[in-house]
Amino acid sequence: MPHLPTELLADIVKDLSPEDLRQLRATDRRLKDVADAGAFREVKFTNNTKSVSGLSNLLDAEHLRGYVES
Repeated sequence: MPHLPTELLADIVKDLSPEDLRQLRATDRRLKDVADAGAFREVKFTNNTKSVSGLSNLLDAEHLRGYVES
């Protein structure tokens, strides 16, 4: 897979669910970069400390912060 263009990889993974993309991110550094945009297009959180902490961590991650919309 290292020889596939990034654009092709992005096209391959674009229809995966956010959950699948988050799992894909854990498999390979290059796939992580390709999957980042879609992995956090939908985030659900509840009113508890763990959930709010996770959202805070997401917003603190410079490389992911730009993908978060309200």
